[in-house]
Amino acid sequence: MNRCDDLENVLYYTCEDIFDSKNNLLNFFKFSANLYKYSFSNQVLIYAQKPNATACADMKIWNDYMKCMIKKGTRAIAIFDDTTDKIKVGYVFDILDVVPDKQYGKLPEKWVIGKEEVLFKKRIQNYLTDKYEVQPITKNDNLATTINQIAEKFANEHTEEFINLYNLSSDWDKSSVFSFIRAAIVCPVIFRLNIEEQEIYLNDKGTRYSDLDNEIPLFNSIIPPNFYNGIKDWSIEQKVALFSYASSFAKDILVDLTKYVRKETRSIENEKVNDEAELHTEKQITFAMRDNHDREKAINKSIKEEDENDRIYDNRRLSSSITQSESGTGSGKVRINEKELSKRTEKSDVSGIDSDEKITGRTTEVSTDRNGIGTTEQNGNGNTESDLPVIRSQEDFIEFLTDDRLSKIIETAGGYNAESRIEL
Repeated sequence: MNRCDDLENVLYYTCEDIFDSKNNLLNFFKFSANLYKYSFSNQVLIYAQKPNATACADMKIWNDYMKCMIKKGTRAIAIFDDTTDKIKVGYVFDILDVVPDKQYGKLPEKWVIGKEEVLFKKRIQNYLTDKYEVQPITKNDNLATTINQIAEKFANEHTEEFINLYNLSSDWDKSSVFSFIRAAIVCPVIFRLNIEEQEIYLNDKGTRYSDLDNEIPLFNSIIPPNFYNGIKDWSIEQKVALFSYASSFAKDILVDLTKYVRKETRSIENEKVNDEAELHTEKQITFAMRDNHDREKAINKSIKEEDENDRIYDNRRLSSSITQSESGTGSGKVRINEKELSKRTEKSDVSGIDSDEKITGRTTEVSTDRNGIGTTEQNGNGNTESDLPVIRSQEDFIEFLTDDRLSKIIETAGGYNAESRIEL
């Protein structure tokens, strides 16, 4: 017996075990939701050898494309190599059995829909509704209801085809084939979208809501208790054929979902980046406006302080100017006391020449009263006459000093004293 025969035996025995109970069937559906790209036969073989596998690839892909190394001592998973016309054995390794290179290695990213992502699930529901052209039955329809509608549409379209292919004619066989095709589509898709059984309850037809008393859990409606009655007498080959036939529809839906989810995820991430960028820009603008406001406020304060200083300085200058003017030490007119004024008047009278008067050759008579102050008399022509000689030159002045009339004038004035002396 060659290796391919061994794998075929493993396939049949594992399928018998899967069909043995409802829980075993649900566990396999949950497992196949992650490995939907593999054929049904290879899904069963991987499930038989490594039930916790989630992402498998051959050594070439892990080493050359993902830059990951296979862990030492890891046992390879044997599957059918269906890439060639001749059936042969191939080997794959799960993601749990590889180690990425520290510098260049990378692991495949698995898309996951969180249980709390209600809005995202609604977008997926709208996408599936448009993609597979199903109409909502009630306004309360959710994602699980839409998936069930799509599964029923596939089951109605392909049940007759499968029955005719295997010459199944009884009504019981037809009902079992319909239920199995629907279950093989609904369960893997719901598990892949992370929809829990407790999230949705359907009636016994699996589509419409009814009163709470008649509602039953989703998987109980899809896989009813009498599910196995119609296929319990089938051969293992027929069971494997039905399973493989039905799982191909789930594969098509999951491939479409994967493309959509990844596209929307990138779009949401880009929107998030753009929102963060806009928020960052708004913060920068706010900070810039605040800085400009603070700067303008500081400038206005500085200008106000300078104006205040200028006003105080101008007031001080004005006050200082007024004080200096009143004290006689400023730049205003000089105040002269009476004694000084008397002395200047005396000197002006004795000399007989006013500081503002021009010498015109007219004679002025000077006489002194008892106080020693010279007086003048006018002649008959209205001109002022004086007994002093006319002084027109230095010689006249010297002659005047030696003249006897000068001595008489001094004697008449009371003699020479400090008050009446002539300053030369």
